[in-house]
Amino acid sequence: MRRIWMTILCVALSLIILTISGQARSGENTKAGQITCTGRVIEEQGRSVTGAKVRLLAMFYGDPPTSREAKLAGEVITDADGAFSFSVSAESDVYRYGYIVAEKEPLAIGVGNWPMRQDEEVEIKLGPAKELAGIVVDQSDKPVSGAEVSISILKVGEGEGQTGLAAPVTMKLFKAGTNASGQFVFSGLPADATAELLVKKAGRATISTYRPRQYSGQKLTFAPGQKDIKLVQPVEAKIEGIVVEKSSGKPMAGVEVMVRKEQDLADIRHKPAISNADGAFSINSLAPDRYILELVRPRETQPDWVAAPVEVTTEAGKVVEDIKIELCKGGLLEVLVTEVRSNKPLEGARVYVYDQRHRQSYRGRTGDDGVGRIRLLPGVYQSSDAFKEGFSSFRNQQAITAEEGTTKRLEWQLNALPTVAGIVRDNNGKPVEGATLQVCPMGGRETRSDAEGKYKVSWDLGRAVDERQAPLLVCRYAEGNLALVTTIPEGAKTLDIDLKPGVIVTGKVVNPDSKGIDNARIRIMLRQTMWGSTMSRESIGTDAEGNFEIKAIPIENRYELSFNAVGYGSKRLEIHADEALNNRLKVGEITLPVANLVVSGLVVDTQGNPIANARVESYNFEGGQPGNLRTQSDLQGKFTFDAVCEGELNIRISATHDGKRLSARAITNGGASGIKIVVREGNPVLQYLGTKSYEQIIQSGEKVIAGVALEENGSPVAEVPVGVCCIKRRNENGKFSWSFSSYSKLRDITDKQGRFAIELEEDTEYNLRFSPDDHAAIIVYDIPAGKKDLKVTLPEGGTVNGRLLRLEKGKKIPIPNVEVKIEQTDRTSYTHLGFDRDRTADTDSEGRFRFEHIRTKIRPSSGRSDKDWDYVPRVWQVSYGEISKTVAFYESMVIADFELIVQSEPSLLAGNVLPGFDGIDIDIAAGQTKNKMMLVCFFDMNQRPSRNCIMQIAKKASQIQQNDTIIVAVQASKVEQNALNEWIKKYNIPFPVGAIRGDENEIRSAWGVRALPWLILADREHIVRSEGFTPADLDEKLKQINGN
Repeated sequence: MRRIWMTILCVALSLIILTISGQARSGENTKAGQITCTGRVIEEQGRSVTGAKVRLLAMFYGDPPTSREAKLAGEVITDADGAFSFSVSAESDVYRYGYIVAEKEPLAIGVGNWPMRQDEEVEIKLGPAKELAGIVVDQSDKPVSGAEVSISILKVGEGEGQTGLAAPVTMKLFKAGTNASGQFVFSGLPADATAELLVKKAGRATISTYRPRQYSGQKLTFAPGQKDIKLVQPVEAKIEGIVVEKSSGKPMAGVEVMVRKEQDLADIRHKPAISNADGAFSINSLAPDRYILELVRPRETQPDWVAAPVEVTTEAGKVVEDIKIELCKGGLLEVLVTEVRSNKPLEGARVYVYDQRHRQSYRGRTGDDGVGRIRLLPGVYQSSDAFKEGFSSFRNQQAITAEEGTTKRLEWQLNALPTVAGIVRDNNGKPVEGATLQVCPMGGRETRSDAEGKYKVSWDLGRAVDERQAPLLVCRYAEGNLALVTTIPEGAKTLDIDLKPGVIVTGKVVNPDSKGIDNARIRIMLRQTMWGSTMSRESIGTDAEGNFEIKAIPIENRYELSFNAVGYGSKRLEIHADEALNNRLKVGEITLPVANLVVSGLVVDTQGNPIANARVESYNFEGGQPGNLRTQSDLQGKFTFDAVCEGELNIRISATHDGKRLSARAITNGGASGIKIVVREGNPVLQYLGTKSYEQIIQSGEKVIAGVALEENGSPVAEVPVGVCCIKRRNENGKFSWSFSSYSKLRDITDKQGRFAIELEEDTEYNLRFSPDDHAAIIVYDIPAGKKDLKVTLPEGGTVNGRLLRLEKGKKIPIPNVEVKIEQTDRTSYTHLGFDRDRTADTDSEGRFRFEHIRTKIRPSSGRSDKDWDYVPRVWQVSYGEISKTVAFYESMVIADFELIVQSEPSLLAGNVLPGFDGIDIDIAAGQTKNKMMLVCFFDMNQRPSRNCIMQIAKKASQIQQNDTIIVAVQASKVEQNALNEWIKKYNIPFPVGAIRGDENEIRSAWGVRALPWLILADREHIVRSEGFTPADLDEKLKQINGN
């Protein structure tokens, strides 16, 4: 076999303006405005490596992903001590990252990483070199010669000490061509590395082995030493299409179109295609897969056009034709970002919004006017955050509706990062060099004190867990076992640190046979009442016997130690430094469970179809399971977790299938096999996949509830999640109490016969929630333990057929291809059907949408102690962005004419006479209001904020009326008159309450109602003086009028 050796490209890459030094050995950087990375290259035995070539390759992430390159920032030769140093400008307009590569034959390459934000020290080890080899074949298993194979990602080591090289770096450094037998070889790779590969050849599909859903953050697919890799490279698939202007159908030239896969690696995507004079474009070298076609968005400027992404499925050797990308101007979002104290605009801030429908973020950058602009497709978005270096991050979750041809504006303010500086001294008053400092819990970069003991740290108020929590400064000097945690006084600019002797925590990490575990990792977290925060970027490792020692733990604080190791589970231990004896705290042996079990199963949709390429991962490691358990379902929907411990395992799944977002949450046990997890649209309902059968649970005892779920015609219903949502207990005084929780283990899923059985812990009463896919959800109340013949009929539920419309010049225009949401308005735990019942639907070309299987009834929670009670209509809210409207099923099970209207904000009434009450059914005579002030409240009895507003006004009604003020309330959404009358009577509302009976939108627009509730206050001439205020402001508003 002819060996094809890896080519290390010694290409003269473009040098960026950086200052390079190959002599410095210390972290001190005397050049102003510079940051420095110093380090040593050593062998595995710790000996210095002299004469090694060390290169700094910098990645600048302001460039578009498809055009990023690794730029050579410096190249030096190590001195007699193996030392090297690189210095760069401390300032950068874009995020950057440095990859350091050290080489000296015959050793393997060594890798170091430098975030390029501050001075750092790195140590790079060069060990024995290994090869990575394999073969590239076509779909007929015949060798493919002349293919270019490159390493797309390289990771070296495991755990906290892991380093790596990103795609643009590895693809510059590591390339190999296949020979006539299709073989390729890479040499010089570290033995503890793992890698992903990329294969290219003209006329064939570009194949990437990287699977982001499967990657767990540690090991990649291939490891040096492997020589039997087989990569299948089929004939290419192609996508051909045209770019047109949506409104006119005119072909558009010069438009960049890119193709990507969901959650793929941006740096290895295909180069964008550019439409020609006829608007046509073509993208080749594609593998058989599902792709997303979309426009390339400029990084720093806003695009002239936007277009909806197009999903395309390709097949090997075939061309997908007639794809049309339709351009529109969309809507423009402007975000003004200013500094809090000065209110001056901030230039260079980045503002972000999130598109939930397409799972993408879009960003803009503010100019000298402080305004960032983002062009968006019509639809609903979530404002996300704003960021500028040196300022606290800003997060504002707010729905934004982008409309064609309109501009919306938001105003956000940023605080300059608080900063404190000072000198770190030891317990003898001498300055300490090399002490680490970090602010908790707001985060911020860990920094070190310099040779004079000086330090400077900043922190982000936007990350505070509790605004009332003063930030803590953690300072540790491990070499001298000195430490301190101190509160940073509000407004402090200087703070000197006088270190005190710290605590040394020692112990041993062992397996169940009490044998020490080598290289187990321990991380320490500072615990406070409301939060916990890690105190260091790096974890501590055990020695070959499993022993560990953690120095410089500040006294008088609680901490949590977390332990994990490869091949084992995890464990957490809470300690208190005050329990130390002579500044030493021994925690003894920490036993980690062996992770030697396998969990396997199948991912299916609600119709039982297998779901391929679903991301399957574990979460919530309180039970001691290993972290980073992640895999991906295969083409048959099957998945396997290796290295699982005994006990409970929480599983989370996400997938995309036929353009739909599917997800699931499940609980099973280590060692379970053949489990089936159903993924659904919307918020997932928790599935408990126990190991006992229906028969086993029935026979286990009397603390059981069992039964059958039935259709309305009596047929059994399978695959229905059933779970306890409330436990009802009788107190000693004979009264009841209710406990609400998810009760993750008190669950089951109905079998093919519709049967379910749940083992219970108490002999009391329970509420069960049934969450079927093709029926309405239902809660069954007050079921006693021991009931084994429960029959539950699942209702079909109601249906909402609606349209989303925009009101333009009196005409209703459909809004197509956007997301509409339906939610329960009653959030009371006793009646809530679960968040999986809150759903979304996309409008069609006519703006139509449909929601099915809506639970139409609700048991009033106020009467949960009553033996006799009646259901009442359940109210739902349908919304699009900021626009919402409630709906309830009073008689019919189908609402066929529901309309959700989007209109421009109505004009305010201030300074104008109140409109008349035409179209409003209310019992009020004209003479009653003469020479009286008027307070009008538009509300919706089915919305909590509206109800609260009416209640507050009712409490002070007599006081308001004494001021010669007439109070009038108007129900702004359609409800049954009887329901409104009962509500008025129930809450004893002491003023006239009417309801809109005409066109809701016209009347609300005429009255200037922009939201609900909406208060309007008019003087004795019925001139509007205030509107849109809260009940808390009412007294002040009345004083202003009476004062004038």
